[in-house]
Order: sequence, then C-alpha cells, then structure tokens
Amino acid sequence: MKPLGEAAVELPWLAPCADALVALTRQAGAAWPAVRFDPGCVLLLARARVGQAFQPAIALGQTRMSAPPDRIDSSESTTAALELAVRLLTPGSSHFVNWSRSGPDLVYQSCLRQAGLAQSLAEQTGVCEPTHAWTAGLLAGLGWLAVCTIEPQRIADDVERVRALHRSRHTPCAVAPERHTECAYYLGWSMEPAALVRRLARRWQLPQWLTGVIGNLGLPPQVACQLNVDPQLLQIVQLAVACVQRRGMGLGIAIGASWDELHSSLQLTEADVEDCWARSQTLLPPVSWQSPWDHPYLLDLLHLALENRRLADRSAWERLQREVDCLHEALHDQRTHEHQRLAEKKLAALAEFAAGAGHEINNPLAVISGQAQYVLKQLHMAEITLAEDALVGTGLEHLKSKITKSLQAVINQTQRIHQVLTDMMQFARPTPPNTQATPVGPLLRDTLAHLEGLAVERQVRLQHTTPPEHWGVQADAAQVKTALTGLVRNAIEAAPAEGIAELRVENGDGFMKFVVEDSGPGPSATTVEHLFDPFYSGRDAGRGRGMGLPTAWRLARQLGGDVVFAGHALGRTRFVLSLPAVDMPLASAFAHPNGNGQPHPTITEEADATIFAE
Repeated sequence: MKPLGEAAVELPWLAPCADALVALTRQAGAAWPAVRFDPGCVLLLARARVGQAFQPAIALGQTRMSAPPDRIDSSESTTAALELAVRLLTPGSSHFVNWSRSGPDLVYQSCLRQAGLAQSLAEQTGVCEPTHAWTAGLLAGLGWLAVCTIEPQRIADDVERVRALHRSRHTPCAVAPERHTECAYYLGWSMEPAALVRRLARRWQLPQWLTGVIGNLGLPPQVACQLNVDPQLLQIVQLAVACVQRRGMGLGIAIGASWDELHSSLQLTEADVEDCWARSQTLLPPVSWQSPWDHPYLLDLLHLALENRRLADRSAWERLQREVDCLHEALHDQRTHEHQRLAEKKLAALAEFAAGAGHEINNPLAVISGQAQYVLKQLHMAEITLAEDALVGTGLEHLKSKITKSLQAVINQTQRIHQVLTDMMQFARPTPPNTQATPVGPLLRDTLAHLEGLAVERQVRLQHTTPPEHWGVQADAAQVKTALTGLVRNAIEAAPAEGIAELRVENGDGFMKFVVEDSGPGPSATTVEHLFDPFYSGRDAGRGRGMGLPTAWRLARQLGGDVVFAGHALGRTRFVLSLPAVDMPLASAFAHPNGNGQPHPTITEEADATIFAE
C-alpha cells in the first residue's frame, strides 16, 4: 500500500458534484456563483486556463497588476472546463468526495472560509481580481482536499492533530516554514503538505498564477516575487489563511510572512480585516453533494470516455520535481545562512565591545568597590579603637548605621556589574576548550546536583534518564556542564509549580544529543526569534540576564556542536544540545572527567531519577 502522500499525488482529478457539472452548461456569468463552491469544479476552471501566465515585473507594494490574467469565470474558461470534464468523467473511476460528510467537512469549511475572506480582502483592497483570490484561497489547502479523496475516514483525526499542534505553539499562524515538516511527521503523509500541493499543481497543470501562490505560501512575498509570483495575490491569500488559523479553524498551512507584515503591506487595519471576515461568513454553498455517477442522464450527456493525458517523460518529470524542491531547499538554506551570518556579525560586534569596554569598566568598578570596602573597614577599626569613649562611640555608631547599608549596596551593585561583564566575556570570547573524551553520565549527575536546590525552591520535578556507561563526548567537561546548566536552569524557570523539567541523552549520527524538556507553555513566536540573543529575556524586566541559552549555544558551537530550539509539542518545550560522540571504555564510565579517579556524586541509582519539591 502506497503512503498517503504518494497516493494523493497520483490522483487524476477531484470529481465535481452533479449540480456543478450541470451548472457548467450555463452561460459563464450564471455558472460561476454555483460552481465556485465546488473544489472539483473550480479546479476544472483553473486547469482550463493553463495557457495563461502571470506577467512579470510587478513590484512589491504596487496597488494593481500591470497585466492580470483573464477572469477564471469567463465564457472561454467555462467552455474549456466542460470539455475537460467530458474527457475525465467515465464510469468506474470515481474520485468524488461528499464535502458534507463528517471529516471532509472540516477541510471543506476551512477552505471555504479562506476563499470567502480572500475574496472579501481583494474587494476591500482592489489589489487583485476577487475571483482569483477566491480560487487561490479555496485551493490553498489542495493537499488536504486530495487526501480527503484517498482516505476520508481519517481526515477528522488528522485535522485535530494539526490544530492541536498549532494551538500548542501559541502562534497566530505557522510563520516558520522550515518547521513545517512537523505536520508531515504527525500526519504520516510521507511528504510535506506544501510539497504535495506543488506536485498536484504540476500534475494537473494548473495555471502559473495559481500554482505560484498556493505552492509558495511559505515564502516571504519579497522572495516569491522573484519566482514570478503575484505578490499582492500571495499576500491576500496568506492573510486569509492566517486569519482562519488564528481562529483555530485552519489546516496548519505554513505562512512566510508575519501577521503585522501582511497588515502593513496591504494597508489594512484589524478593523478592516474583521469587517471582511464578517462579510465573508454570510456565504452559504447552494450545493447538493451528489456524485455524478449517480445520475445516468449526466453520464449520457457526457458520453466521451476519459482520455489519458500525454505525460512528459517520467524521468524528466521527476527531475523537474526534484529541481523545484531543491530550489525551495536552497531558498530555505539561504535564509538560514543569512540568519547565521547576522548572528555571527552580532557576535563579532559584541566581542569587540567586550574586549574594549570590559577592561575600561572593570577598572573603575574595582576602584569603587575597593574604596567602599576601605571605608567600611576604617569604620570598623575606628569603632574598635574608640570603644572606650562612650560619647564618641555613640556618635560613630550613629554614623555607621547611616552609611554602612549604602556602602554595602555600592559593593553589591559593583559585583553585579562585574558578573554581567564576566557573562558577556564568556559568551563573546570563551576560554579555549580543553577537549578530551568525557563520559556523559557524570556530566548529567553533576549538572542536576548543582540545580537540585533551584528545583526544590520552584517546586519543579527534575527528571533524568541514566545513559549507558560507554556513552561519551569529545569536549571540555567544564564547558559542557556550563552549557547544560544554562539549558536545565532555563527549563526549571520555564516550568510551572508542580511541573516537570527533564534531561535525557540520545545517541545517533555521530552526535550525542542532550535533550532538555519542560512542561511550560513554550516561547511565543516573537520570543523564538531572539532565544539565543544575549541579554534577551522573555520574562519580566529584572529577572535574569538572558545569558543562559546564548552561552550554551556559544560553547556548543565552539565544541563542534550546536544548541537548537526543537519546538513545543504535546505540552513539552524542547531544546537539544548536540556534541561529537565517542565511545568510552566501560572502566572509564565512572571516572571523574578531571582524571582524579573519584566517582561522581549521584542523585539516585534508578534509571529514571526524579527530584520533587514537596
């Protein structure tokens, strides 16, 4: 049995209902109001206009297209669609879906809301043809529509999985296309929904203006514009999809622009979008979902048998698919590399600042702290010397009570500033690592023992799984413990009272992966972009310096590994620290990484250790 995604790609079409096929026989103006609610019939109309191409040289920010395609509901489109239906409709090859059936109705209602809102937004802004906006909005979930045809009985569960995953991220829309593979993983479709849409669009030879929009929703409009995509139509559909997903009725479609960016580019306010939403919800499909094969008179009318379309050479077709997928991967890699390059430039600037400012600030701090301590010492000595003189001692005690607290506050604050500078220097220019083979088990135990008090204080269960004795990493033991401490501390502080923070190890692909999870709500979409920025903290001002995650990332990169945010799913937020893996001799698994032969202190001998604050 083929995987669901591959089976969906091989669909020859989505059959329209009987009413829609009959409506195609009417004049163009009378046909569109009825057929636009049927995804199969809209696809027929789109495929009939395959010869159209979007005219390039339209700049992002223009208000109108310079040479828009013909309306999809024109007389020529209707006639061509009817001819195509005659070729494809044949007894015994039904690919019909009753969109009122439980399961497919969830997908259909989501697509219908996207279509109605996209059309309303197009009418409000005037930047694109409303019928094209309706078509692109309805077919934005083309992969879901196709899967409904293959296995309609499982769709309800798939939709709920995606919406649950979407809700767990606490994000208005899927703004991270690079993580869109999670949908494919949870659904088991064997390919990403976006890749399924592109394959279907090419197999069915949809027009370029439509393929460009529904196949590139996960790209920023600036990038999609370079691929000959209408940026205004793309933004209209992205905003419609995002609005539906914000209301918990979407299909987890990846969007390549943020909510605020779309509003700003289309010059729409929140009130404008709400008005468009209200107007679009009044649309009701006047469709009776009856299979065309249930009406013999319709088959008599459409008497021509289905003709197999001439396909291009299969190897060339597959090569084209791979090339386009490679293009999308290259675009994603370019965006990732640009992000890394920006992070490295920020790091270089911070290192330059730290090198110069650290010395200049530390010296005055040392003088201030030293003078304050000197004054306190002189007061103490004077108190001892003049203790016999009651009058002088009383005056000195009065003076000391006034200034001791202030002097101690000066000392404490200078020490705090010094610690900030130390953290900054550790991030910007960490000490060169003393790399050696180090067993993993003692690293975990030392880290958890160090943070046990914090877990008890915050009433968080601190769990870990003991790794095999021969697992090790090629790294600096002290720097690994510093990185792990930052990650686990972050998990403890993110978890609620009675929550869980867990540390476990996975081994594979030449890397040892330290997985840190917590039961907190997870970072917001805005916070995710700054997780590894120095001094950025998603918590209230004054609570922490925001250096735990950046320092862990910096040390991991220096050791030949990495730290990544692996997302929030199933109630858990996950970070992963990866370091080069090595096999340790069994006799060394219990040795101290400093080589003194002393065993590490252990929290428990059980495989799954837990510290719980009563």
